Amino acid sequence: LAVAYYPLFRGLFLIGFFASCYGVVLFAWKRHGVDYRSVLGVPSEHNYHAVVRGSFTVMSSVFACFALYVLTLTSSLTPDKHAWPLSAALATLLFLLWPRDWMPEWRDFSQRVALVRCLARVLTAPLTAPAFADTVLADVLTSMPKLLLDFLRMSCLYSSGEAFRIAYDPELGAISGTEDACTPGGSTDYFTASAVLSLLPFEIRLMQCVRQLVATGQRRHALNCVKYCCSMTVVGLSLPSQQTAGLHAAWWAISVFSTLFAGGWDLYADWGHPLVHPPL
Repeated sequence: LAVAYYPLFRGLFLIGFFASCYGVVLFAWKRHGVDYRSVLGVPSEHNYHAVVRGSFTVMSSVFACFALYVLTLTSSLTPDKHAWPLSAALATLLFLLWPRDWMPEWRDFSQRVALVRCLARVLTAPLTAPAFADTVLADVLTSMPKLLLDFLRMSCLYSSGEAFRIAYDPELGAISGTEDACTPGGSTDYFTASAVLSLLPFEIRLMQCVRQLVATGQRRHALNCVKYCCSMTVVGLSLPSQQTAGLHAAWWAISVFSTLFAGGWDLYADWGHPLVHPPL
């Protein structure tokens, strides 16, 4: 199951999960009197109703397709096991890309368009000055390398046709039809793509910090650059398949430093902990 379509279901579900977390935050801000539209610099039609309902719609459809896929594998519920992963992907794409409002009273289409525009600004860092909403979205992307790698894996499995050849042989008790083309160790192109996608979210956030540092000269942006440089170093050291003792020790050292530095930064700077004196 994990070898074939599980990355697809996981990646699609995580899209809805991240969106639902965002919607819950907006709801909490609204309940406590926080004007999130002014804070994030989003249009007046931006609302948590469309975000929460849309995200739970996506998660529900993905989970339903996953359940039917599992039942097809275990109980032969339907004749074609490949139909349900494809249905989950198409349902998610249809919901996200549909050029009309699914919920006219909440104007969800304009919010999806605003998200695409925000994502475009994030991807062009440091060419564009980041607004607060851009930094929030870029921070969310730093939590998504696994999602990006899931979609890379499924793109490779579909394009190579391997997804349709993978099968479980009950007599052998093993998976058959697998190849190495869609693994970092089996393909140079796949390794390069996985390395780029693993580093890209942190590089985007780093470029935003560089842009803010150049524009303001504030020390906190320089320290933020250090944080994301450390994160990229940790990811970079974990990429080689052949881990020597020295490389492993370096990975451990920079991982500990990066974790402590990032945790301290988030606690005292981003969260405004009262022990910060003087403020950064």
